[in-house]
Amino acid sequence: MNALGVTLESARLCLQTTLPGLPPGATESETVTVQAGRILERAVREAAKRGERLVGVEHLLLALLSDSRNGAVQTLESLRTTPAKVRRQLELEWAGTPPVPADEPVPADEPVPVVPVVE
Repeated sequence: MNALGVTLESARLCLQTTLPGLPPGATESETVTVQAGRILERAVREAAKRGERLVGVEHLLLALLSDSRNGAVQTLESLRTTPAKVRRQLELEWAGTPPVPADEPVPADEPVPVVPVVE
């Protein structure tokens, strides 16, 4: 993100004003919203595209950026960058690094793990 001009401090400041809090009555340790469940599913797919079975922060970031309605995209826009630029930067960094091979390949049609959600 530094390569795109986004610092940790500037991102924190934007996130504090962009992202909503938890739903009423929810605690941080027990809540996975429907939207968060979808993001986790997308992150699994992002990892599978690279032949990886483990989901890393880069996969979570790409999953977050796949939905223009969420706070992550709005935060990037206020930091004067875009999801496309972040994806390109990750691809550049991945270009010199082959994916970490798994014990077995991830089939494209493999079902995504189910994540319990709170509606």
